[in-house]
Amino acid sequence: CLQIGDVGIAPTATAYSSNWMSFIGTAVYSFEGIGVAIPIREAMAKPSDFNVVMSGSVAMVAAIIACVGLSGYLAWGSAVDPVALNELTDGGGKTALIVCYAISVGCVYPLTIYPTYNILEQRIFTQPYSLQRKWLKNIFRLAVTTAAVSLAYVAGGRVEMFVSIVGCIFAIPLALLVPPLLHVRMFPRRAVVRTRVLLCFGSAATLVSMWQNVKSLA
Repeated sequence: CLQIGDVGIAPTATAYSSNWMSFIGTAVYSFEGIGVAIPIREAMAKPSDFNVVMSGSVAMVAAIIACVGLSGYLAWGSAVDPVALNELTDGGGKTALIVCYAISVGCVYPLTIYPTYNILEQRIFTQPYSLQRKWLKNIFRLAVTTAAVSLAYVAGGRVEMFVSIVGCIFAIPLALLVPPLLHVRMFPRRAVVRTRVLLCFGSAATLVSMWQNVKSLA
C-alpha cells in the first residue's frame, strides 16, 4: 500500500494475462490446510457450530489473501516476486518479517502434515507397539520431511509454477472432486445437479490448469 501511495499503480499491472489459467492451481492450493478441519471439529465444545466457524474462517482468509495478493500486484505489476517478502526494502523490518514467517511455517507444518503421517503410518506400521516401531515411525517422518525440504529447495527458483502444479494435481481434486465423489457414493439418490456440476467443473479446472502449466514449462 505504501508503494502504491508513493508511485501509484505499476504500469505493467494488467487485468488479463495469457497464462491466467495457471492461477487456478495456485488459488485452490489455499485448501492446503483442509486436512485439519475434521480434527478441529472433533475438538470443538459445540461441533454443531462447525459450519458457521468454517464458513467465516474461509471467507476471512480468502479476503486477506485476495487483498494482499492484489495489493502486491498493483504495486509492482508483472515484475512482482512470487515471494512478496523479497519485494521489501532491506532492513530490520524485512528481517523480522522473514523470521516471523519462518517461525509460523515451523509451527503450522506439524498440523498440516499430521493427517498425511497418520494415513501412511496406519498402512505401513501394522505391527503392535514397540520401541523399534516407534523409532521406525520417527525415521519415516524424518525422511518425508527431508524429501519435502529437498523438493522445495530444488523448485525454489520457480516457486509459482511449482505451487500451481501441486495445486492442480493434488489440491483441485481434494477440494473439488473428492467431496462430491464421496457424496455421490454415500448418497446416490441425493446426488443433485449441483454435485455433478461441481464434478465437471473440478475435472475441467484440473485439466485446463495442468495444460497451462505444461505449456508454460515447454
